[in-house]
This record gives sequence, C-alpha cells and structure tokens, in this order.
Amino acid sequence: MITVDNYINMHPEKMKSLKEVVDTLSKIDHYERTLHCRGGVLIIQNRQFGSALYLISREEAEYELTKPVLSSPRTTEWGLAFYPRQYFEALRDRLQKKGGSCPLPEPLKRE
Repeated sequence: MITVDNYINMHPEKMKSLKEVVDTLSKIDHYERTLHCRGGVLIIQNRQFGSALYLISREEAEYELTKPVLSSPRTTEWGLAFYPRQYFEALRDRLQKKGGSCPLPEPLKRE
C-alpha cells in the first residue's frame, strides 16, 4: 500500500517565505511521482471541523469543486478552491526575486 503525506499546513495565499513554498512544492512532487497524476492543493470545507488543506489530483479536485452541497447530513464536506502546481511555482519565482511582481495563476474555485 502506498502512503503519502497529503496534509498541507498553511493556506497558499498566506505563504510568505520561500521555505514554505519549496516545502509545499516538494510534497506536490512526491505526490505526483507516487500516484502518477497532476497534483495541487485543495481547500476542503467541513461542516463539523472547519477547513483543511490537502494534496489531491486535479481530476479529484474538479469533482470536489462541482459536487452539489446539499442541505443534509450526507454532505459533510466539499471543495472550495484548488491551487495547482503552477501557482506554487509562480509564487516561488516571485519570492526569489524579492518583491518581483510576476502574476500568480488564479486557483479553480467553486462557482
């Protein structure tokens, strides 16, 4: 059985240090190599526990972002936003340039 540490500690938009971004990119690299997919970070909202950040494949994230949120106990969590690998690469480039203004790609968000 393959085990992957898929929990992320900090919201992608709140990352301020190069170390945080590089650590996240390293986790995404490992996730992609292990599971042979395109990975990124998904913010999941849970009715009971609040929000959490997980590494997940793009395909799974698209499902989480489009599944309906029902007013019932059956739907306890749903995706809010997906930050692909390209977001973290652009953020790393911005932080390496010390105040550079390279644009960050928009995350996929629930409509």
